Amino acid sequence: MTVQGGARVLAVIAFVVGSAGAAQAQSTKPEPPTRGEIMVPPPPPAPIAVAPSYYPYSRPARLKPVPVSVEVMGSGATLYKGDLRIGDSNASYNMNLNEAYDACPADGSGVPRFANVTSSFRVSVSRREKGPKNVEQFNVSVNWTRPGPACEGGVSNVGFDRTVAIAPGATVTLTGDAGLTVRVTRGQ
Repeated sequence: MTVQGGARVLAVIAFVVGSAGAAQAQSTKPEPPTRGEIMVPPPPPAPIAVAPSYYPYSRPARLKPVPVSVEVMGSGATLYKGDLRIGDSNASYNMNLNEAYDACPADGSGVPRFANVTSSFRVSVSRREKGPKNVEQFNVSVNWTRPGPACEGGVSNVGFDRTVAIAPGATVTLTGDAGLTVRVTRGQ
């Protein structure tokens, strides 16, 4: 073998080794670690963007409170007149009364009896989604329970639940049975 032939053999060996190295570089399978090496796990996959969930009545978490003046009248009397502030949830006013009448006339036994007087009232105002013309809507709910005729017991009940658009500074009047009227004025 001559020097020239030896150079040719070295060139062939270098080509074969170089080709093997290139093939290893293209391989996606990592080689097992040798003794004493620490294998580092691959990075986690990129996060997947997910659209926010949609629920028809979802609202922002912290809504600025909206002041409203509420006046409720029934049977010619004012049942409630005051201011409420509506935030993320409803604002409401409740009143309950349960007491005894004075003695009622005796029945056939000649023993006086006592009947209970029961009355209650609740008004609630809450926010809803914006309605036509991008005006915020409010749900107004009222329930009024009043005593029946004296010494007979029983109650009469009237109420309603309505959704109305109320612009800032506007007043809305709602009417129901038995002269039940609710007037809501939204603050600026």
